[in-house]
Amino acid sequence: MSQINKQLEVSTATDAELVARAQDGDDAAFAALVSRYISFVYNLSLRYMRDREEADDATQMVFVKVWRVLERVDIGKPLRPLIGEITKNTCLDVLKKKRAIPFSAFDTADDDNILSQTLESNDPSPCEQAALNARAGIAAAALRILSESSRRVLSLYYFEGFNFREIGELLGAPVHTIKSRHRRALQQLRRHIGAI
Repeated sequence: MSQINKQLEVSTATDAELVARAQDGDDAAFAALVSRYISFVYNLSLRYMRDREEADDATQMVFVKVWRVLERVDIGKPLRPLIGEITKNTCLDVLKKKRAIPFSAFDTADDDNILSQTLESNDPSPCEQAALNARAGIAAAALRILSESSRRVLSLYYFEGFNFREIGELLGAPVHTIKSRHRRALQQLRRHIGAI
């Protein structure tokens, strides 16, 4: 088979076919999966990391993790939700580690001093932060009135970047059911927030 035919075959294969081939050691199939999902992973990482370089690093980590779990991937299930979940968990892990600053990091007198960087931060002022916290509290209270399934639909749609079809596959519900839950949840939130 010519190189062009092989590339065409890889580019037109389904995710399940590519996963099966990658599980059998086909590096071109895994490269095709990376190519197919790299924009999705990068954009989702950027939402969490809010920094292009950190999103690049997270994207690389995600595909390393995908490679490691590939042999256990069920080819009967959609791949995108799994990759989205790995991306979310990877970003959250990186952010948790980033927050933990050793006390010794404050004990430097150069430009890398974390204390001076923190003091020069563009973070909101205490008054601005209080207003943000109040709005976040209202939003959190409003979300608590929703059922668990409605909260999950909103979270997957707005925070994790899944579309209605993917959410349906992930939750095992028809697309029209997911759209109905989404619409009802938004209506409930509008009524609740309007009443505050």
